[in-house]
Amino acid sequence: MKKILFIAAVAMIFATANVLAQDPVKTDSMPVPTERPAVEQYPQKQTEEFKAIEVEELPGAVIEVLKKDYPEGSIKELFVAEREAGKLYKVVILKNRTDASSEETILFNEKGEKVL
Repeated sequence: MKKILFIAAVAMIFATANVLAQDPVKTDSMPVPTERPAVEQYPQKQTEEFKAIEVEELPGAVIEVLKKDYPEGSIKELFVAEREAGKLYKVVILKNRTDASSEETILFNEKGEKVL
C-alpha cells in the first residue's frame, strides 16, 4: 500500500511540474485580427486584356440576367476579354441608381452565367 501511495505522489509531482513548466502566452505577440482582407489591401494587378464595349455588344443572355437580378440597377461600365473558353464579360453595375456606393463588378460568360 505504501508503494502505491509513493508512486501516486511521484506521479502527481511530475504532472504538476509539467504543467508549471509551460511558458505563459504573451498577448502582445499574438496576431491581431485584420480589418480588411489581404485581397482588398493588395489587389492583384489588373491585366489589360479587357476592352471597353457598348451595351449593344452585350449578349442577350447577360442582359436578361442583369434585368432579373438587378431590376433597380444601371450599367456603369462594360468590358470584354477573349479567353480560350470564350468571351468573358465584365459588368460594373450600380445596384441602386440613386446610390453611387452600391457599385458591384460581375463577370459573365457568353451564356449569361456568372463566373467567379
